[in-house]
Amino acid sequence: MILTTRHYLFFIFTILFSMNSLSLCDNEVLASTVKQSLIGSAEQLGRKAAKSLLSAQSDIEKKYPSNEVLLEKLKNFVKNENYQLIIDDLTQLQSENSNFLDYSIILKYKSIANYNIKEYVEAEDDLKEFCHLYPKDSEYPNMLYLLAMSQYNQRGSNWDIMLSGDGYLRDTAFLDNAFQNFSLYLKHDPASPQRGAILSKMTEIKNLLAKKNLYDAKYDYDRKAHLGSLHRCEALLEQYPGSVVEEDALNLMSKNYQALGLTEESDEVLDIIHNNLKRLGKEA
Repeated sequence: MILTTRHYLFFIFTILFSMNSLSLCDNEVLASTVKQSLIGSAEQLGRKAAKSLLSAQSDIEKKYPSNEVLLEKLKNFVKNENYQLIIDDLTQLQSENSNFLDYSIILKYKSIANYNIKEYVEAEDDLKEFCHLYPKDSEYPNMLYLLAMSQYNQRGSNWDIMLSGDGYLRDTAFLDNAFQNFSLYLKHDPASPQRGAILSKMTEIKNLLAKKNLYDAKYDYDRKAHLGSLHRCEALLEQYPGSVVEEDALNLMSKNYQALGLTEESDEVLDIIHNNLKRLGKEA
C-alpha cells in the first residue's frame, strides 16, 4: 500500500489526539513514556511524508531541468509518436513547474499530442489557450490552423453525419468556430499550401450551417411561428450565399410570407425573395 501525504497527516492527527487523551491517565510515568514514543513515531511519519513529496516533485524536475532539454525531448517524443507520454509529462508540468519552463512549449506540444491521438476537444482547449496567450508567437498561425482542424474534426465522419440525420444539426457551435478560425488563418497565411483544402472544408461547413438554419426555420414554420421562420431564412441567405439549401430557404420564405398574409408593407421581404429567385434563374 502506498501511503499518501493525506494518510500521513491523518496518522499524525490521530497520534496527537491520543497524546491528549493519555495526559488524563492516573499513571503519569506510563503516559509520559507512551507520549514520547508517539512523538517519535509522528516525527518519523512526518519525515517520510516530506521525503515522499520531495521525491515526487524532483522526478519531473530532474527529467526537464531546462527549456532546452524539454524541447529536445519533446521533439524526440513526437518523432517516435510517444504522444501519451507527452500528455502525461506535460499535464504534470502544468501543475508542477518549479523550474519555470516556457509555458508556450508545454501548451504547444500537449495540444499536438492530443491532436495526433484524435482527442480533439482536449487539443482545442490547449490550442485556444495558446492562441489567446501568444498571438505574437512565430508558431501562432500553425496553432491557429490546428485549432480550426480540431474544431472541424469534431463533426465526425460523413458516415456519422448521415446516421445522425437532423439530430446532428442541434449543436453546431464547433463548426461556427472552425469556420471563423479557418478564415483567420487564411488572413495570416493567404499563400498557405493548405489553402485549397481549407476552402473546401469551409464550403462543407457553410452547407452544414445553412442546413442547421433551415432546420430551425422549418421547426418555427411547423409551430406557426412564421415571422421567426421568415427571419431565419433571410439570415441564411445573407450568411451562407450559394449554399446547397438556398433554394429551399427561398421557398420557405414564400410560404411564410403567404401564411402571414403580408401585403405592400412587406415590399422589402418580397424584394429579397424575388432578387434571390432571379439570381438562381428561377424567375424572369
